[in-house]
Amino acid sequence: MALCATGKELVKELRGIWDDKDFVRGAMNNAGREAAWKKMLDYILIAKQNGDEVTSDDILLLSLVLGEENE
Repeated sequence: MALCATGKELVKELRGIWDDKDFVRGAMNNAGREAAWKKMLDYILIAKQNGDEVTSDDILLLSLVLGEENE
């Protein structure tokens, strides 16, 4: 599966949080769509800009919420 630019950037950021392919795949699959990936990416980038720590738990919870919004 070829990823869009947003997807590729999100993978890079997720691997920076936890370099585990199952974590990355799970978070992206939970979120579901490119629009949700963009929201997740924005969350990570804004948190980094503000000096806030983003954990794998934060991302997994966000991905589930975003996935529910898509249903």
